[in-house]
Amino acid sequence: MQASLVSTTGLNHGVASRRSRRAAVADAAIGAMSPAGGELTRRLAESLSDGSHRFNEKQKTKRMATMESERRKREAMLMAAVEKHPENETLRGMLKIAMEEPAGSSDPTI
Repeated sequence: MQASLVSTTGLNHGVASRRSRRAAVADAAIGAMSPAGGELTRRLAESLSDGSHRFNEKQKTKRMATMESERRKREAMLMAAVEKHPENETLRGMLKIAMEEPAGSSDPTI
């Protein structure tokens, strides 16, 4: 007599969400059909997760490069403004602050 997939995965307790319950049942079904099926599914999930992390790192690198570019543009704009209006203390102060801040310090999300 073969036990049902739901009872063998321990999902009849009502604790797991529907999504995790479906995933556990699918994993148990794949494991029952093929001894290496569960391992294959787990490795596929790990591979997809690794790909997601690499994508996130690429996005972070792009954001940092964009921020550095914007910082340089801001400095150039302030330098031009100070050259045009050397008597303006506010512009000189803004330029000094912009040149002192390290790259990425103005964005708290990174």
